[in-house]
Amino acid sequence: MAALLIAVGGWGGGAVMAQNPISTVPVLNVLARAPFAAVGLCLIGTTVLVVSWLTMMRYALPIRHYHRGETDITQMTRGQSWTVLAGWSIPLFFTAPMFSKDVYSYVAFGYAAHQGLDVYAGGPQDLLHGGPLVDNVPLEWRHTPAQYGAGLIAIARLIGALTGENIVAAIVCYRVLALISLVVLAIAVRWLAHRCNMRAATALWLGVLNPLTLFHMVAGIHNEGIMLALTMVGLAIGLEGTRFPRRSVRGWGFLLLGACLIALGASIKLPAMVALGFLGMEAARRWWKRWWAIPLMGIVMVAIMAVTVVLTTVLGGTSWAWITTTGAAAQYPTVLTLTNDAAKAATAVGSLLGLGNHYEALRGLFIVIGLLIATAFLCWALWKVYLGELHPVGGFGMSMFVIVLCFPVMHPWYLLWGVVALSAWINDRRYRIPVVVISAIVSIWIMPQGGTMPLSLNVALVIETLVLLVAGLFTWRMLFNRDNAVRHNRLSAMNEN
Repeated sequence: MAALLIAVGGWGGGAVMAQNPISTVPVLNVLARAPFAAVGLCLIGTTVLVVSWLTMMRYALPIRHYHRGETDITQMTRGQSWTVLAGWSIPLFFTAPMFSKDVYSYVAFGYAAHQGLDVYAGGPQDLLHGGPLVDNVPLEWRHTPAQYGAGLIAIARLIGALTGENIVAAIVCYRVLALISLVVLAIAVRWLAHRCNMRAATALWLGVLNPLTLFHMVAGIHNEGIMLALTMVGLAIGLEGTRFPRRSVRGWGFLLLGACLIALGASIKLPAMVALGFLGMEAARRWWKRWWAIPLMGIVMVAIMAVTVVLTTVLGGTSWAWITTTGAAAQYPTVLTLTNDAAKAATAVGSLLGLGNHYEALRGLFIVIGLLIATAFLCWALWKVYLGELHPVGGFGMSMFVIVLCFPVMHPWYLLWGVVALSAWINDRRYRIPVVVISAIVSIWIMPQGGTMPLSLNVALVIETLVLLVAGLFTWRMLFNRDNAVRHNRLSAMNEN
């Protein structure tokens, strides 16, 4: 029901096209004429889905995470996880793009690339000079060159060749690709969870059924879906190769195949290349356990990344500029960007002390500090993997989480870089609780149309969030009381017998 509310509301309250295709469809056009009501449906649906996901935790986590002696909890199976995934993701397929308008940039750049234009030389407005494809791109990005890797531009070029200027058809193609990526990602998470001694249902609940994943991979159609699917499958295959003996042809084959898939994921978004470091460290630890194995595997991974970059750039028909333009998003920091928030706070303190406004300088300073922290943590995690004290999946997940928090810019979907990998590894609630809390809070406070909202809707969002969270906590408590009552009745019956 929650997914249906989001899907219905999305036709009028999502990131709809400037030329909304339902505006001429009877009955459905009511949503286009009442965008505030449609946004309300979306907000209610997202909050109900988040509360449902939190309540499901009671059945997804192992029994040992609850009261001692508790044996009456119904554990969610892997098959039930797939059923819930289908029930939550399929309705989101049949709605307008939501929570972001980035997909319209994919469509515009794909069509421009199909026309033989260099998407790294200018923005959609500069290349296409107006038209429906440009009208749907947010204003701040119309003159910004493509921020995406050569791999994504190659995919966008293919979709542009298939759909031409038909925006709806192009969005359907991206949605199909997003659903395929979601299924592949679920399979990869299950494989990695088995390798990390994690229950498959628990991993699927935390990583794939996570509202952030559904909202941004399926509803938002972000390229994170393709990147994560390639990266996680590559990591699973590569780590499987390290389990074979060092001289095994099959082991090297799996390792190289996995590294190639990770490199392809990095051709979508460059941060995916971090997984190559953890794969290389695990191979160095298992196959040699000598200091010189670290630079050796580093050379192998760098060579694979270089070959992949060359192939994707040449075969995709793009320029080499994509390697340097992928950081263009940093010029527009969001409210979630911790380095920018710290710079604003320091600027405010400085202004109060009469030191003047030094925001730009402070922002640059905090960006450098954030990058140093992320680099230091990454090196620490790689070393722990080499020593055998940290699983490579966990090291990759934690490193990506820290990198996102210290990044010059952070969007909600960037959190998936670390959340999905951590879902296959964390059996400890000390690591799980922050992931769950952050995922729930960020999921609730996402604007359906991908932009700012009037104050009245923000107030309504706060009220409905509080009401539904209270309802969720009440339901949670009732479930505990029900199971405890069942256990008490059974124990009483046994004692009487």
